[in-house]
Amino acid sequence: MPWILFYNGDWTWVKMVDKPKEEIRNTLKQRWGARFGRRKLAWYIEQHVPEERLVEVLGEPIGVVRDRPPTKTWDYCLGLAQ
Repeated sequence: MPWILFYNGDWTWVKMVDKPKEEIRNTLKQRWGARFGRRKLAWYIEQHVPEERLVEVLGEPIGVVRDRPPTKTWDYCLGLAQ
């Protein structure tokens, strides 16, 4: 599943094009305490999680964006990641 990684301060955001499978959602919640943010339509983790750790669960990201949170629209986030 396509996803983009955002780092904003100490927070890590994971923006996905579609709703992830239950197994992936549970892993994000249990391993890192992730929550889904309805305003930005992205998963957020209130700590810095290295990209390599998330790749183990989600595969390779489409891109990594630093120093800003995601926005609500996928297309805009995709433009930031490229």
